[in-house]
Amino acid sequence: MEKLKCKVCKIKVPIENYSLRLSNGKYIRYGKTCDECRKKINKQKTTTDEFRKKNRIKQNKYNHKRFFYSRATSMINRIKRCGENVPYTPMELAKYLAILWKKQNGECMLSGDKLTRENAHVDHIITKNNGGSNDFDNLRWVTKISNGIKNSLNDDELIEHIKKIYNKLVINSLN
Repeated sequence: MEKLKCKVCKIKVPIENYSLRLSNGKYIRYGKTCDECRKKINKQKTTTDEFRKKNRIKQNKYNHKRFFYSRATSMINRIKRCGENVPYTPMELAKYLAILWKKQNGECMLSGDKLTRENAHVDHIITKNNGGSNDFDNLRWVTKISNGIKNSLNDDELIEHIKKIYNKLVINSLN
């Protein structure tokens, strides 16, 4: 049985204890560090605060991009299921949604509440039921609650409905 000397632990270890890698269609051995030492080195690298901080930053950037892209693809799939033509790619819509989020300063256009990835929804200003389109200029970010309250109402109808509710509450509180 062939043994190689590990450059880290300086012990002759059987060749089977070295990882394989693919090179020119053939598997070859690493030959410098045994699997056990390589695992220890990798574990040390990944447990440092610097590594964790750098990895957290990378993960946040990825999640940020992924958030807009996943919203864009789900919107496009919904549009396609309705049998409508989609005038843009998921990447174009994702970029627009990110720009729109920034333009709105991460606030709901209806309530002014802070938007988070958990409560954010994309709303059609003029609803599809009222002849609205899927064009960029007909979209805005709102909270899940605001979107649920608005439902298929346009903004003027929503205001009238809220006024009725408010007046009803005021009358009931006086009694």
